[in-house]
Amino acid sequence: MAILADAKLALQALIAAVRERIGEREGGFKAEVVTEIQRARAKWLGEWTSVFMDESVPTNGYRVIYDLMQVVDRDRTVALHDAGGSRGYLSPFWVATKPHTYVGMGGMAAMGWSMGGAIGVKLGRPDHLVVHLLGDASFGMTGMELETAVRMGLPTLTILINNGGIGGGIMGMNRAAGTPPDVAKLGGNFSVVAQGLGAYSERVEQPHDLIPAYRRAIQATENGQAALVEVMIKPMRTPELPDDWAV
Repeated sequence: MAILADAKLALQALIAAVRERIGEREGGFKAEVVTEIQRARAKWLGEWTSVFMDESVPTNGYRVIYDLMQVVDRDRTVALHDAGGSRGYLSPFWVATKPHTYVGMGGMAAMGWSMGGAIGVKLGRPDHLVVHLLGDASFGMTGMELETAVRMGLPTLTILINNGGIGGGIMGMNRAAGTPPDVAKLGGNFSVVAQGLGAYSERVEQPHDLIPAYRRAIQATENGQAALVEVMIKPMRTPELPDDWAV
């Protein structure tokens, strides 16, 4: 249903209508509604458990996020995602515990935007851990801004997932009109680049090394140094949109 209205006034009216329907109960929703939501969420997450715990090498982007959530204090962390696969890995599973602790770009985003976005968030929330997830292709476009974070004394945490190329391009290489391999595939060791720019950096190749590497990188940010953890991952499809999703 299309609505032509002032956004703020329309949202206030919608909130008032919802309150009128559900009442002013503590928590806002009936206990059975909350239980139904929790049951559906638990069932959905259960279907992903094997992916979160996958021990194969290279690891996958979903485990990268799952293990990160085990380490950080989400009450004092602001998380951002970049374009492409990083959005698909983080957005469905990151659990924000407080308002303004998740910055996302919805369905589309410019590749590499989170590099500068994390710097901006750190300026606004210097007392929070600011972590952003981006791919190797996105880092190739804007990664030099890590030097900006170092130079300005803004200790952001960059989680770089390296699947050896442009995710969509790699998955489409075998199609008749797919991206040529010479374009889709990328190389390089970005943790070495980060070290050269003055950041703390590590490269992770084994899934069991993720959590220790995160802890060391977080400690570096607490000591005032920007940090980057590069994780080698396998290309994987991100969750499909529902069939009835309207664009």
